[in-house]
Parts: sequence; C-alpha cells; structure tokens
Amino acid sequence: MNSTFRATSKVWTTQSAFVARAASRSNASRQYGSLISAKEALQAAKIDKKVKFVDATWYMDKSRSGHAEFLQKRISNARYFDIDAVADRNTSLPHMLPTEEEFAQAVSDMGISSTDHVVVYTNKDAFSGPRVWWTFRIFGHKKVSLLQGGLQGWEEEVHGPVESGPVAPITEKGQFQAKLNPKMVVDANQVLDIVMTGSKQICDARSHARFLGQAPEPRPQLAGGHIPGSLNVPFTALVHTPDHTRFKSPLEIKNAFQEAGIILGSDVVLTCGSGVTAAYLFFGLHMLGQDMTKLAIYDGSWTEWGGRNDLPVFNPAADDKP
Repeated sequence: MNSTFRATSKVWTTQSAFVARAASRSNASRQYGSLISAKEALQAAKIDKKVKFVDATWYMDKSRSGHAEFLQKRISNARYFDIDAVADRNTSLPHMLPTEEEFAQAVSDMGISSTDHVVVYTNKDAFSGPRVWWTFRIFGHKKVSLLQGGLQGWEEEVHGPVESGPVAPITEKGQFQAKLNPKMVVDANQVLDIVMTGSKQICDARSHARFLGQAPEPRPQLAGGHIPGSLNVPFTALVHTPDHTRFKSPLEIKNAFQEAGIILGSDVVLTCGSGVTAAYLFFGLHMLGQDMTKLAIYDGSWTEWGGRNDLPVFNPAADDKP
C-alpha cells in the first residue's frame, strides 16, 4: 500500500468518524415543539428513530371505541394509550393518574424509552390527546408533542403512512423512568383551601351550560353548577370545533382566557368533568408561555366534587330561582 492511499484512507476514516459523531450529537439535541404539525412530524419520523407515535383516542360515549378505531386505522408503528387502563385502579373515579411505577411499566411495554420523543395524536372527534400529553409531562417526560390535526391531518396534509389490523408485537421493551411532579396536580382538599382563601384562580373547561347548571351532567348523580369562585373557559374555545385536534392561534387562545377573567402569569387550577379536557386549558396556557409549575389539574374534577355532598357548589340555574 503506497503512502498516498494510506493518507487518503486515513482522511476518509477521520471524516466518517466526524460525520457519525455530528449525527449522534444532532439526534441527541434535536427538539420538537409541544405542538407539532403533520409535516414536521413526518420529517421527524423519517430522520429520527427516537420519534414514537402514541394514539390516545378515547371516547366518553361508549358507542365508539378508541381502541377499535386504532385497529381500523392508525399511524404506522403507533402504539395505543388507554387512559382507562393506564390509571389508578384503587379509586372509583375514572382514569385518575397511575403511580410512577405503573406509568413507567405501561410506557416501557409500548417500547418507549425516556430518550424517545413521543408524538401524541387522536382522531378528530376525540378529546383525550392533551390529557395523555399532560400525563407524560407530569411524570417528567419533556420530549412529548401533540400532533396538530391528529390522524386526519396526518393523512390529508402529508399523506403520512397508516396501517390497520393487529399490532405487531414489541420486539424491544423500552426503558422509561417516571418521576411525578406534585405541583402539576391537586386534590379536593387543596381545591377547597383555594376556594376558602382565594389564593389561586380556578378555571373550568366544561361547557357554559354545564358550568351554569343549565345542562345535565353526562355522569349520573352529580350536582349541577361549578366550584364556587371558578371561571369558565370551555375547552372547545381553544380548538377549531368540531375538530378537537386542531388548536387555534396563540392570540385566539390568549383572548379566550383573558375574556373569561384569567390573569395570565397567575397560579391557576384547571378542572373539568373528570380531568381530561382540563388538559386542553393546561396545554393552551403552556402554549402562551405560562410557567407549568404555576398550573395544576384537579384530577378528580367535577366527577369527584359534584358527587360529594360535603363540598360547596354554586349552581346559578338553581340558586337564581325564587
């Protein structure tokens, strides 16, 4: 081997190592926003093997099954996240937060690791995506995004690959670690203290009619009305209804909160029917740059509060009657 060939070979070897190290650093530092477009998600999935899709489709109306629709059509290689299954089994309240160990086990079983970036999506009629996004965040996983436009946007905007039928078995279990951030969730006693002291704002994501006690609650044996002193921003005010997966602009979201009386930058507790759509408000305030340590979801929400007779309720529809 002549000296020229050896020198050239050494240069190519050095350059190859440099490119490999650069690619590794690029993948390690690659970041995606909390709200990701279909185009961005498709490009990310092509170049970054650590991007994992999670279908969070869930319906309160049990005439539809999120898991059945997942099997009918899903983003290729996506995994299904069932908010009723990955939940606290020691309470009668629906889909409450699981323990750290339970969440880590469930996510690892999906083949997801702490180094992966999770893209959460749903069908356009579902409103469970932000709840799953928030669940990843409260357990310490910052690498998680919501897919703007959901499954329909993935298909219509970029013709992203989809699949159907039984899910292929996980070939390699993930290594996911979970650490709960207790500042991002509150219980009934904490909310009662806020009601008594006025130390924080409370914002309800249910419809105006339910908030005012003018419409029946979808769950039986719950009182009408709302937590005393709370404000109302229906989660539908933040999205382009009837598509629950497509968020409005930051300016429109800001206006929705301010018109309801929410003071941006203040401590806010977010509530709804059962802790699901409250995550829309959490996500919306996050989009506006609000400090997440100043935001918390009341996990039990109205299913707990309106189902107890030892907690105060303000029902305008009933209280205004002579």
